[in-house]
Amino acid sequence: MNRLKTFAGKNATELWLAAAASLAFAVSVVVIPFLFEVPKDNAFWLHHAKYGDVNRPLEPYEHYLQLNSDVGLWIRDVADFPANFAIDNRRIDRPVYPAAGNLVARIATAARTGSLKTAFTKPCGLGISFAAALFVNYLIAVSAVLMLFRWLRRRFSSEISFVSALLFALSPFLLWNSNQVATNSVAYWFMPAGLLIFESLLAEPEPSWGKILRASLLLGTLMLVKTQYDIMFIGWCWAASRRNWRVAAGTFALHFIPLLLWMAFLPLMGLHYSSVSLSVAHQGYWPFEALAASGPAALYKSLLHYSALAVEEFAAAYSPLLLGLFLWGIIREQLSSEVKLFAALGVLFPLAQIVMVRRFDPFYAYDTFFIVYPVALTAFCALAAKYLVSLMPRVNTKTVLRRGLFAFAALEAVIAVYFGLDWTMYKPQLREAPRLIACAARGDTCVSKASAEGYAAKLSSR
Repeated sequence: MNRLKTFAGKNATELWLAAAASLAFAVSVVVIPFLFEVPKDNAFWLHHAKYGDVNRPLEPYEHYLQLNSDVGLWIRDVADFPANFAIDNRRIDRPVYPAAGNLVARIATAARTGSLKTAFTKPCGLGISFAAALFVNYLIAVSAVLMLFRWLRRRFSSEISFVSALLFALSPFLLWNSNQVATNSVAYWFMPAGLLIFESLLAEPEPSWGKILRASLLLGTLMLVKTQYDIMFIGWCWAASRRNWRVAAGTFALHFIPLLLWMAFLPLMGLHYSSVSLSVAHQGYWPFEALAASGPAALYKSLLHYSALAVEEFAAAYSPLLLGLFLWGIIREQLSSEVKLFAALGVLFPLAQIVMVRRFDPFYAYDTFFIVYPVALTAFCALAAKYLVSLMPRVNTKTVLRRGLFAFAALEAVIAVYFGLDWTMYKPQLREAPRLIACAARGDTCVSKASAEGYAAKLSSR
């Protein structure tokens, strides 16, 4: 009992963050999918004609499928990994997420049936696979929040680090994606995880090649969850700024090993590697094709146009208040050289990745959260110290700043949800949320009367 109290005392801040992330996850899973139904011309209906009459209300499980038209595919991959790739290999380049979900599903199946042979030789049920994937999502959400806090705590005050992690936990982006059986939320987990991995390497002037290899294998495995080269380039530039060429070159060369091993393993199962992102979307190399086809002038215009769209999505990823404070912090505040480096790299590479993959949405621009939040909150504290403290001379300065910071966080959480609704849920349906929740509580059929606006209407083009 004493050990438990000691642990809780030493880790009280992280326990509060874990509780906040858990509550947010519960809202994401239990509440959000049932607040509305997507338009009848949405990709969910267009790609799932087997559901029949588009005018009928959704079944409970269909509320989760409507949020992302790929969810059904991911659930089947989780249920029968890797055999389902022989039927549909569209996600064969991202094996780690369905593998993790499949392992959880098989353990749960074994616990329920009492038969290890059955659990590990036959496909898992779709229901238990869905639940297993949600459990993986829960671990992703909570650990991402905690890792972000730990990384920030080494560069910012405990209050700024805590509030930054809290805003991340309550962000509409994490809330919207946590209930989806897909790799969307993993992108946000990759950012603090990648930073911590590179930080562990850069803690030593010349880390051993064994340590670099282990870190590279971990980074490469994460890339088999979801390809996130924005954080990789941030890490490589960070290493270059420290003149640690061993880390930069070593992780660059060695992080390909897990991919090569996976590609070599697939033929043993009668499968072959493919990537829809490369073969269909031409992500990552489309500028070279454009240059060869149309010349440098046309490529320049395309890059200029796409860059403007990326900046536009970055502006849409945050509330005007937070974005204004971030820009103020960069220009006016005395930030450390390392924080300034991360502010530059943390915005540049996520936006460059948007251009290279040509996926324009605030969801992708939100990869910048790890540096936007703390810099904006630093600017808020500086402005509060200058103007707010003078209004309350009888109150301790630290108390004023702490209370002001948490009051701002509460206000920002509300504002962020409002602006985030432009791409997560359409606002007319949010206004109907009280009626829909009360309707669901009575057990009645609940259908939103709102017109299709915002992100839900855009799903069909994703």
